[in-house]
Amino acid sequence: MLFGPSPQALSEIECWRLLGAGGIGRLAVTIGALPRIVPVRYALDSGQILLCLGDQAELTDAVNNTVVAFAADSLTDDNRHGWFVEINGVAELAPSMERTRGCSHESPPLIASVEPTLITGSTYRLCDAGLVGGSTDL
Repeated sequence: MLFGPSPQALSEIECWRLLGAGGIGRLAVTIGALPRIVPVRYALDSGQILLCLGDQAELTDAVNNTVVAFAADSLTDDNRHGWFVEINGVAELAPSMERTRGCSHESPPLIASVEPTLITGSTYRLCDAGLVGGSTDL
């Protein structure tokens, strides 16, 4: 058992607040008919999520006018409590003149923006590592 008591749903406003600091998240795309999850740096901009894809050219088609999923989360220092936010939406490559925004990279990085169509989130509590695969006691 990985999770403790039932996760608590977050409002859309709370999800946006938690994502506001930016950071590292995960982008789920389809490449060659197979799912792929890649780490990306992200920032918020006017109700959209900007994703720095760096120089991962294989992602160009995967994020050009396609539906993607993006997720970010955070854990407390004790690795027991946290939050998780997931966004679904259509991704588009940013115009080349905007490709340096929000991304510190040596060469002009690929930047995608995601227009969210669905945003959900929850708080959670993880069980101690010793409980996984054995006891279900909390």
